[in-house]
Amino acid sequence: MIEVTNNLLRVEALKASHFSTFSLLKKPEIIPWLQSLLVRSWIGQAERNLSGLIPTRQPTCLLALERNIPITLILVQPTNKRGSCWSIGFSEILTEPENYSIKFIYTELLKKALEILSNRAQSWLIRSSTCDQDLIALARELGFQPIKFFNCWEPPSNYGESKLNETNTLPEGLEWQQLNRNNVQALCKLDQTRDSVYLRQILDRQWHDLLTTKSNLNGVLTNKYFTDKNIIMGFLCRNWPIEQSCVEILRDLIWDDRISVSLPVLLNDLCKSNQKFLVETCREDKELYNVLSNLKWSVCEEKVLLARTIWRRRENNRMVLGTRPLESILGRLNPQRPPLPTPSLGRR
Repeated sequence: MIEVTNNLLRVEALKASHFSTFSLLKKPEIIPWLQSLLVRSWIGQAERNLSGLIPTRQPTCLLALERNIPITLILVQPTNKRGSCWSIGFSEILTEPENYSIKFIYTELLKKALEILSNRAQSWLIRSSTCDQDLIALARELGFQPIKFFNCWEPPSNYGESKLNETNTLPEGLEWQQLNRNNVQALCKLDQTRDSVYLRQILDRQWHDLLTTKSNLNGVLTNKYFTDKNIIMGFLCRNWPIEQSCVEILRDLIWDDRISVSLPVLLNDLCKSNQKFLVETCREDKELYNVLSNLKWSVCEEKVLLARTIWRRRENNRMVLGTRPLESILGRLNPQRPPLPTPSLGRR
């Protein structure tokens, strides 16, 4: 059993016995979600017990209780199939605590999350609003470092309902495809284009990891006249724990003017699907910023991605076979004549 006790405060893995206390809350809408999460947590526990035999793919839910009343919870889930990198999501406060601060409760939850995955995970990720200075300070205290910033965009209130973009079509030669096994490898390359080598090492993500997120929002804009999957742009839904769906726009480092014409059509079609989502872009992407601003989308929040990793630089001290130390080579170089005496600068 995963449990931390601190006088009146307890941190436990989500259990069936907790649902009697959830019924006392004024948020009954979360109970079905917690029930499905409980089943997945049971599967995740079985995966951890068989560590090394099968990968851990299910999330772990930790609940903080004060006097048996649920205060808040965090959800920890793998970001790749190997389970080397895990993301940590913080829920809203279910009940205001009486004897402890929110920061102290989050600290206990986060410490326990890092502890139970210490023998499996090599990296951990936290996404936070840049306005949540308490959470960022807590993460920094526990060794997390900011590595990437995002802008989260929301559409105008009537976007997708107006007939402004209904007659527009994609530029000649371009087509939109749902993400599948035929184009996912090209999207994976596009996904890694703007990430640093350090971030790619932390994520430890391969092309098949992008297929684990089942969403009809995922897709690629491709040139249909090329057979090498020439992708112009891609949409990838980032399902972070306890967060609204964010569709990240991926593009190459070199700006393609066809994006300015295609993006309004694609976003209009997505908004017509009646799914609630935000659009996410890299904060440094000025070209996408200008396009979305012209479409009257607005930045509703700025997010920061924080990471903690145990990666170490490995040095190979073994000599390559067939080589000799440099000293042994230089030692065999004898001068052709005796060295000249060093001139003296003193009085003669």
